[in-house]
Amino acid sequence: MGQREGEPRPSEAGVQLSAQTSLGPVSDFCTFLVGICTVAVTESQFLINGKPLYFHGFNKHEDADDFNLLRFLGVNSFRTNHSPYVEEVLPMCDCYGTVVIDDCPAGGLVLP
Repeated sequence: MGQREGEPRPSEAGVQLSAQTSLGPVSDFCTFLVGICTVAVTESQFLINGKPLYFHGFNKHEDADDFNLLRFLGVNSFRTNHSPYVEEVLPMCDCYGTVVIDDCPAGGLVLP
């Protein structure tokens, strides 16, 4: 895949979910990759799978398809904004080995 040399990578496994009705065989299914990694923070390092990660990135407000530009700039991470991204963004980040700090969507949030 698009993994950069030396970037941490979670262990991946393909998972297939399927739905079956009483009428017969599988009526629908979805296959996707699931990554499992460890994350730790020490006094001086951020570790993914026991390896230090040095963040080279920025805040990313739009979800435009600019992964080639990000790679050209040497970005290995970015922080999202409060608006949810399209569902293809996070799998694309997995392919490129990009760490995403994902903000919680706050649209429609009403505080007392």
